[in-house]
Amino acid sequence: MKDEALAEVGVRVMRLGMMSPVEPEAVRRFAAGLEEIVVIEDKTSFMETQIRDLLYGTENAPRILGKKDATGQPARAGRRRVSPRAACWRRCATPWRTG
Repeated sequence: MKDEALAEVGVRVMRLGMMSPVEPEAVRRFAAGLEEIVVIEDKTSFMETQIRDLLYGTENAPRILGKKDATGQPARAGRRRVSPRAACWRRCATPWRTG
C-alpha cells in the first residue's frame, strides 16, 4: 500500500532511515494525536525501545507496540519476516487491543 492509501484509512507511516540517533522532535511530531504506534523492525526491538523511551511521560503518549502486543504476548509467531504492508493489514483486520 502506498502512504496515501494508508492515510485514507487513518494509518501514518514514518520510515526511519538511520537507526541511531533517533531525532526526538521528529518522533514527537509524528506521535502527536496518535493513540497507538506499531513499530515494525527486524530481529531486535531497538527502535521500539528508543521510541518508547522518548515518549515516556509525555502528555497523551500513545501506546507503543512492536515485538509484543498489548497483552505482552509475541505479536508474531516464529522468526518469519513480516513486511510493513502485511503487518498493517493484519493490524487492521485483527486488532491487538484487548479492552
